[in-house]
Amino acid sequence: MLILSYILNKSNQRYQMARQLNEELSSLSNIYLLVYDIDIIGNTFKEIKSEALADDELSEDENRSASSILEDFIRNKVNDVSLNDMINFVNINTLNERLHDSETVALEYRNKANKWRRARFIETQRQKNGNVTHVLWLIEDIDKEKTERDTLINLSERAFAASDAKSSFLSNMSHEIRTPINAILGMNEMILRECEDTEILAYSESIKTAGNTLLGLVNDILDFSKIEAGKIEIIPVNYDLSSLINDLVNMIQIKADDKGLALALDFDKNLPKLLHGDEIRIKQVITNILTNSVKYTEKGSITFSIGFKRIEDEPDSVILLVSVKDTGIGIKPEDMKKLFMEFERIEEERNRNVEGTGLGMAITKNLLYLMETNLNVESVYGFGTKFSFELKQKVVKWEPLGNYEESYKSSLSANKKYKEKFIAPAAQLLVVDDNPMNLMVFKSLLKQTKVKIDMANSGDEAILLTQDKK
Repeated sequence: MLILSYILNKSNQRYQMARQLNEELSSLSNIYLLVYDIDIIGNTFKEIKSEALADDELSEDENRSASSILEDFIRNKVNDVSLNDMINFVNINTLNERLHDSETVALEYRNKANKWRRARFIETQRQKNGNVTHVLWLIEDIDKEKTERDTLINLSERAFAASDAKSSFLSNMSHEIRTPINAILGMNEMILRECEDTEILAYSESIKTAGNTLLGLVNDILDFSKIEAGKIEIIPVNYDLSSLINDLVNMIQIKADDKGLALALDFDKNLPKLLHGDEIRIKQVITNILTNSVKYTEKGSITFSIGFKRIEDEPDSVILLVSVKDTGIGIKPEDMKKLFMEFERIEEERNRNVEGTGLGMAITKNLLYLMETNLNVESVYGFGTKFSFELKQKVVKWEPLGNYEESYKSSLSANKKYKEKFIAPAAQLLVVDDNPMNLMVFKSLLKQTKVKIDMANSGDEAILLTQDKK
């Protein structure tokens, strides 16, 4: 009885294995044109399935080895373009090495009818020492898949090429436009420094404001093209937080005053003054946020806050807590996603008179991402918006910031009419630039210092001048 039970149990196991194998082969039959079982040790093969397609079927011959049949198949059925690769692929002697760390190897090729096929070896039996003894040889029709895939790849490559061309165009044009803008601003600065006529000075201030706005737009486009091209890097340096704050407040105070907005400042007096980070990008991010708040606030106030918190595991670092809160128009929940979209403006009709490219917040988001943080936005439509982010910075020196408002007020009272800081009539400078306007601006800005300036339009001209004057 026990023996009978054992035999039945073994038979049931074989039945289950046979059933599983049959199911697997049935699923294979829906995918593959040819399926052959190859005994590597005996160098024999057995047909499991064949569609009997004239351009892909194997010539069965029980008296010939599997390797010779496969080689004949390659030479008779494979396009010359794929021939050498396929001869190497069907080499049974190297299969063990190729299947050492994998259960399958595959290769795509063209057949004589120029249709795409995929050949594949799948390990089906392996010895305890790791040597493969049996594999399945399969041929799959991938002609339609390959054609569609190549079409998608071609479209993708064309899209990337178009994107690169656009980024390159934006970058080049931004550089080209910035040169004359800087020349205009430079020459206008000479008017502000030397002119005494109040009416002309008023015109000049308008030129300065418009020029700086235009320069800001161009810089946004340039930064955006750099971000798209992956060419913006975060470059940390030691910087003075009080200087950074001073620049930001001076910039935004003018914009807020022009719109009659109150600017509230809230800076933790215990903030460490000397930090290590990318001062330029931090300033750019906060400038974008402050400018955005002023643009979309018609009345009320802007509150600019910076605090910090210590990091327990890193005593030489802090996390800056930066926030800008306004009493502006706010953002509808359904419009929140538009905030960070390139060239997109929230409520276009309502804000049609607001200047800008629509790139500022997209650039801000990307720069913060590069600095391993993100921008948080809280808004109630009709009541205002709060922007905030947390940024990790290394501390160079723990000297506290102190009372910023007092130092800010003293810096305001120190603003006087321009006067040169030095006079050096014995000094000599050589200035080299291929743009004549830049040379003129440079010489004009240093005119009141009485420095003697030689100008060169090229490197060759500069070398000749240095031979006369050391």
